[in-house]
Amino acid sequence: MQREFFLPARPWNREPQTPERWLELATEGLEAGAAEQVRAESLAQLAGAQQAGQSQAEVLGGWGDPNAANARLRRSHLQGGEAARIPAGYARGWPGLRAAYCEHLFFTVMSSLLVLLAFWMTLLREPAPRALWLGVIYVLILLLPLLRWYALSGPAQPPVTRVWRSWLTKPETWLALLMVGRALWQLAFPDAGGPSVQWWHLIFVIYVLSELWLGLKAARKVQAQSGEQVQSGVPHG
Repeated sequence: MQREFFLPARPWNREPQTPERWLELATEGLEAGAAEQVRAESLAQLAGAQQAGQSQAEVLGGWGDPNAANARLRRSHLQGGEAARIPAGYARGWPGLRAAYCEHLFFTVMSSLLVLLAFWMTLLREPAPRALWLGVIYVLILLLPLLRWYALSGPAQPPVTRVWRSWLTKPETWLALLMVGRALWQLAFPDAGGPSVQWWHLIFVIYVLSELWLGLKAARKVQAQSGEQVQSGVPHG
């Protein structure tokens, strides 16, 4: 029967602590693979310490507060959902290209139809140069999945590189860049006319930038873990 003890740092918390319960608290919110890695390393450390003559209570006391350990682990390990922010990429050939086009199919189809409609309406009412710009945007929308497939297929790439290439080839990123370009144009040429910048444009741009930041944060965790030698036990800050 496993021994149980109470955390001395929190006398009001009378819940008995076992290794399983400590690890449950310490790995809460971590991605499944990261949590399993921490559990395996921690239990291996516990077994080694017990073979060396330490008691289970002494080892758990050395690990400290599981909530503090959880805060440290969240900074260095992937949390639930963060792994999905690092794209795996695409296979070479038609299956990978098809996956790239299907990934943002709704956005590609709807934006293509809207731009194509605006192109023909502009061509009928206004000078050709403005319609030409809409035509260029239409072609870019159709070619963007092809560019995304080319950037994310082929040999294995570091996680940070994949996040950057994925972000730069997302339709949302190009839309945000168009909004920023429009805002800069209006600042440089206030008498040029055209639709004004709206408050939701700023919210959308912030959202797109936050997606990049969160993706890079997750990718750096993965690269840092892959660059470190595997150590037993719970990381201490």
